[in-house]
Amino acid sequence: MNMQPNLEDFLEEDMKKQIDELLGTNDEDDELAQEYENEYEDELADEMNDVSYYGRNAGEVLEELEQNLDGEESDEEDYISNNAPAIGRIGEKFAKKYLEELFKINGVNLKVRKTENSNDEHDLEIYGNGEEYLVEVKLSTSKTHPVFHQVHLSNNFDYLFLIWHPDNKFYFSILSKEELINTDYATPENTMRKEDNRQIQRRDILDEDISNNLARIFNIEKDLPNERKLEIYEEAENETENEFEELYEGIDKNTLYYKLGFLTNTKRGKIAQHSLYKFLKQYDANAENYDEGIFDILYKNKKMEVKFVRLNTAGRFQFDHIKPDYFHFLFLIGLEIIEGKDVFYFDIERANEFKDWKIRNTGENKFYSRNGNSINLGRSDFKFGNHMTIEDIDNYIESH
Repeated sequence: MNMQPNLEDFLEEDMKKQIDELLGTNDEDDELAQEYENEYEDELADEMNDVSYYGRNAGEVLEELEQNLDGEESDEEDYISNNAPAIGRIGEKFAKKYLEELFKINGVNLKVRKTENSNDEHDLEIYGNGEEYLVEVKLSTSKTHPVFHQVHLSNNFDYLFLIWHPDNKFYFSILSKEELINTDYATPENTMRKEDNRQIQRRDILDEDISNNLARIFNIEKDLPNERKLEIYEEAENETENEFEELYEGIDKNTLYYKLGFLTNTKRGKIAQHSLYKFLKQYDANAENYDEGIFDILYKNKKMEVKFVRLNTAGRFQFDHIKPDYFHFLFLIGLEIIEGKDVFYFDIERANEFKDWKIRNTGENKFYSRNGNSINLGRSDFKFGNHMTIEDIDNYIESH
């Protein structure tokens, strides 16, 4: 077996290979593509900090690519066409403009604004006449059936606005939080983890006629013609494409950093986890990878939780959903791009070290949370900096 001497080189090569296979840009077998096809997302997006949003899964991307291969026009040059993080932003922009025009043509005295804080647990605020409604928006562009991920019932919203856009059609549903709690519309993403993270795949709750949904809440009678909806959607796509072009301007398309921009945070994390597992497996034949377990990797009988993020716009690495009661060691991997090159950062923390860090920095000693805990690191906070070997990993584990 050809073993890479250091982890950074192994990760860069293997993660790129996985992404190319996943997105159909590699001629090798599609084993990983199938593995990710039905994968779920179980993390909240960091929104503008890591330009990450959710809306469609890898299976939907693959489905679209298959159709392109069957003779339909390819959107390969369009960065956002197969970019899962961009889909959610398109959904928000479309929903805001669509609702504004709906209220106008129906004479409803309500206005719509986007939330200013990227950490808010909803996307839009509808207000007027002394009322305010907090709305979470989910968009699915699957061609065959709707799939809405990351439905968190503990989040601060009043209504969930679902938009399914297959081909040139639109289907809508708006559900109150109470409806979601009291029905089986939203099902757990991962039954192995006790998290407030659900998905909706119900076709029967969606309707082309918005009178069956929005009318009962906002007194809507007239809908926009489908042609106008398509125009609004195209405007939202164009705005999002411009934003992403600015965000990735000057970044080499062959870098891992750029390639990861097509994927959601969770898919990025899964790819990093899978690569780290393959690296460790070279040195421990009994190592195990647990994609849907309460921890990620078993290495030399130690439970490891793996977290991977890219540098955010604040110049920090924000790792979320950490549950120290479920693992022995926390393996942190950061990535940024410097002078056109991918640069990794590495750290390992024992579970108790993470608990001590939280107590020291937040004054809190409660560690149970359905969505876990967070840690925010700067470049200099990573113990192993930009370089790590298997000896570094083994020595740390053995000494702690």
